[in-house]
Amino acid sequence: MPKLSPAALVDELRRIAPGIPVIAMTGYIDHDVHDQVVRAGVDFVLQKPFDVDDLMRELRQLFDQRAIA
Repeated sequence: MPKLSPAALVDELRRIAPGIPVIAMTGYIDHDVHDQVVRAGVDFVLQKPFDVDDLMRELRQLFDQRAIA
């Protein structure tokens, strides 16, 4: 994202739609950026490459967590 940092993107998404679940996907993420994104409220970070089963597992976990809350 050339104009927004990952954390700024999450902030903007949450401003537009509070409570929206956010799953980040990345080909590379260092520990500092990962921590920044998690602190900003990303629910999960999927590391590329991933397959449909990985995505479905994360979505299921996200939905299950939201159902409990």
